[in-house]
Amino acid sequence: MKLELVSGLFLGLSAAWLPMANNTINYYKFENHLTDSKNMGITVLSLTFLGIVLLLPNNYSFVLFFVIYGLMYSLALSSLINIKNYEVQVHDLEDYSYRYLILFLFLFVLVLLLRSSRLLLSTLQFDYFVYGTFLLVLCMLILSMFSHHRPQRRVPSDLSYLTILNGALGNYLFLFSSLYAAGYYGHNQLFARFYLPYVLGIVIAPIIGGLVGKRSKKISLIGMTVGLILVLITPFFTSSVLILSTFKSVFNGWLTEIYRHQDELPKDKRIWVKYTIQSMGSIAHQFVLMIIGSLLVMGNQSSVKTFFVMTSQKIPTVESRTLMTNWNGIATGILLIGLIVYGLGSAIKINVK
Repeated sequence: MKLELVSGLFLGLSAAWLPMANNTINYYKFENHLTDSKNMGITVLSLTFLGIVLLLPNNYSFVLFFVIYGLMYSLALSSLINIKNYEVQVHDLEDYSYRYLILFLFLFVLVLLLRSSRLLLSTLQFDYFVYGTFLLVLCMLILSMFSHHRPQRRVPSDLSYLTILNGALGNYLFLFSSLYAAGYYGHNQLFARFYLPYVLGIVIAPIIGGLVGKRSKKISLIGMTVGLILVLITPFFTSSVLILSTFKSVFNGWLTEIYRHQDELPKDKRIWVKYTIQSMGSIAHQFVLMIIGSLLVMGNQSSVKTFFVMTSQKIPTVESRTLMTNWNGIATGILLIGLIVYGLGSAIKINVK
C-alpha cells in the first residue's frame, strides 16, 4: 500500500509536468532544427494495447497496464538525446511558482480528501472537502483582487478565459464523461462508450487540425459546442465523446501555438503559464462537478454514500441513470454557457469595431 501511494505521487507529478515539458522541448527542438519524424503507428499501437488491457480481468490488466506505461516512458527518454544546451532562465515569474505551489498543495489535500471519502464511503471526509473548497475559492478571490502582477495579467483576458475553459473542458471530457459512461452504461461498457472514441479523437485531431489550418479556433469552438449539445442526447453519447475529443485536441493545439508567440511572457515560460492557468480551470471545474453531484443526491433524499456507490458500480441502476442524466444536464450546461458567453463577447467586439 505504501508503494502504491509513492507510485501515485510520482505518476501524478509526471501527469502534471510531462505535457508542459514535452511541448516546451518539442518547440525548442523545432526552433533549433533538432526535430525527428513522428511515428504515429507506435502511438496508435500503444493506445490500442492499453485499450485491450482494460478488457482483461483485473489481476492481469493491473500489471500489464503499468508494464506498457513503463515501456512508453522508457521510449520517451530517447527524445532527449539531442537536447544538450537547453536551460530554463530565471525570471520574475519564479516568485509566482512558489505561490502556485502552495495553492496546488492545498488542492492536493482537497483531492486526497475527495478520493479517500469515495474509497472509504466517509461523509465526514467529504464534508472536509466541501468546506475546504469554499475556503479555497474565497482565498483565491481575495488574492485575485489584490494581486496585480500575476502571470495571467500578462495574457490577454480573452486568451486567459479560453485557457481556463480549455482546462474545464479537459476535466469534463476525461473525468466526468468516464463517470457518466460508468454510471449510465456500467463499467463493462466503459471501453466502447468512452475510451475508444476518446482515443480515436486524439489520433485524428492532428489530421483535422491540418485540414482546417488557420480556422482552427473557430472550427474547434463550433465542434466542441456541437459535441456538448450531443452529450445531452443519450443515444449520441459515444459520438459526442469522439467529437469533443477531436476538437478539444485541435483547440488545445491552437492555444499552445498562440502562447508560443506571446511576447509579453518570457520565451521559456510561455507554455508554463498556459498550463498553470489551464490547470486552475480544470481543478476548479472538478470541485464544482463533485459538489453538484453530491447536492443532487442529497436533494433526492439519499446520502453521500449512495453517490459514492453509484459512481463506482459495475452495473447501472435506474437510480444511477437518473442521477447521471440530471448531473449531465447541469455539467454540460455550465460549459455550453461558457462557450456561448465567449461567442457573444466576440460578436459584440466585432460589431463595435
